[in-house]
Amino acid sequence: MEVKQIPINQIKRNPKNPRYLFDKKALEELAETIKNQGIIHPIEIDENKIIICGERRWRASKIAGLKIIPCIEKKGLTDFQKLRRQYVENAQHRDLSIVEKGSAFKSMLKYKKQELLKSRDDKHKSDYHSKGIKELSSEIGETPWTVREAMLLVEEDKIITDAIEKDEVSYTHIIEANKIDEKKVRDKIKKKILNKDFPNRETLKDTIEIIEQKPEYTEELLKKSGEVLREAIDKITDEELIGKQDLKKTVLMQAYPYIEEEYKKFHSTSLARFIDHLKKLVE
Repeated sequence: MEVKQIPINQIKRNPKNPRYLFDKKALEELAETIKNQGIIHPIEIDENKIIICGERRWRASKIAGLKIIPCIEKKGLTDFQKLRRQYVENAQHRDLSIVEKGSAFKSMLKYKKQELLKSRDDKHKSDYHSKGIKELSSEIGETPWTVREAMLLVEEDKIITDAIEKDEVSYTHIIEANKIDEKKVRDKIKKKILNKDFPNRETLKDTIEIIEQKPEYTEELLKKSGEVLREAIDKITDEELIGKQDLKKTVLMQAYPYIEEEYKKFHSTSLARFIDHLKKLVE
């Protein structure tokens, strides 16, 4: 590939680049390296001098005061091929946020759908979305689940996507919240996530499970946070568990103080075998 020296002010950034977050300090450090060592890897541009890969190097070069920059011109690439190269280049050199990934997946999926629709009859066009996700994930080395969930996260309110990108909340917590069917309750759970009302993911999952299975507890749980919420969940779980026990199992629970004595009679060091022994007693 021929490397050309192109005036830096002639090169244009690509608005479709998956990466749109650039750490100022990291760019300044890269600029200092470029001042001392130059650009080792040329950036890639298309026939219109729009960047395909290497926007960080281009930005850092501008900070370093370079007037020209080494480039490799890639001609004839489709929009999808450019997006795929940008995604792979960014993913290999510097981690993309899950929201940046989602934005890239949405852009690439649009072209993948168009490609699928051209080769399908009307009878089979209905499943092009899931088929597109499956084919796209295979081409870029991601799981269909990652592609699907990342695209859903892009649709969240900006306050949520900003919090995810700043590592203020975990995107997996938002994914958990989206399992709730009722939008009003779902939004309240997300607000509690932003407020850090859940001490850990387990508490969040347990809250959602109870709300989905026992809606009558929703109002009570939404009022609580932190360890108080955890205690409320444990209490509800215990009450529900006891309510579901048949008579023999209930008796066993009440007889818990005597289980230790039964264990002493049991001639084995295996706890698993002892549990099987207890099960036989109550069957």
